[in-house]
Amino acid sequence: MENKRYKVGFVGCGNMGGVLLGAALQNAGADSCAVCETAPEKAAAFVEKGVTLLPLTDLAAYCDTVFLAVKPQVLPAVLTDMGKGLAQNPSALLVTMAAGVAIEKITALTDEGRHVIRIMPNLPASVGEGVILYALGKGVTEAEKESFLSLLSGVGLLDLLAEEDIDAASVVSGCGPAFVYRFAEAFVKAAEAVGVDKARALRYVKQTVLGAATVMAKSDTPLPDLVTAVCSPKGTTVEGIDTMNAENLDGLLADTLSASYRRTLELKKG
Repeated sequence: MENKRYKVGFVGCGNMGGVLLGAALQNAGADSCAVCETAPEKAAAFVEKGVTLLPLTDLAAYCDTVFLAVKPQVLPAVLTDMGKGLAQNPSALLVTMAAGVAIEKITALTDEGRHVIRIMPNLPASVGEGVILYALGKGVTEAEKESFLSLLSGVGLLDLLAEEDIDAASVVSGCGPAFVYRFAEAFVKAAEAVGVDKARALRYVKQTVLGAATVMAKSDTPLPDLVTAVCSPKGTTVEGIDTMNAENLDGLLADTLSASYRRTLELKKG
């Protein structure tokens, strides 16, 4: 019996892998998707929709594009185990999302002619509002890039960068959602402190953050002008903004991103 080929395969379908597999399923169809997962319960929902569960070697051998949705520390072992299958499938495109692992390391662990795309996705991709940064390895063709983009259509912004720029950019898009959630948490506590009950405070903060983000997304107005648009001279909002400025909000955020970036570089060194 001839082995079936698949348009895309996922090694792992945990939190982020599952999000991207879900997008690929919608864009390519379940019959074109395969997954290898050591925890079968994670793959169960996809298998129920028609995605094929494959052993690792078969997935490497019979998929046109393979997403490596595994943690950086296990990636070398996974690629070693995929070796026999990849040897049968020299044209397979690899897509890696392992933080801090350069494209050249992937090719060193597979073969120097292997085409690789490196991506850094973020959590909001799960609701179609994500940022996926991507860099193209040596030799990746326009057709391969377009196929990759079509698989992830609908997850949000996909932005092509030089690989050396991904680490800094991922501190904004990858770590950024946690910073926004932490701000929202503090916002809710502050609302409670001035007398808003907790349930309403949470509801108001969620809608206010959503509304403000939507205005930013749909407007070409510079951010300082948006701040000014909400502030009346000697009014209530400008009093709060003055306090933010006095407390050096800019410096706090600069220190926050710098700390995350330093840690990114530390992890990159291994």
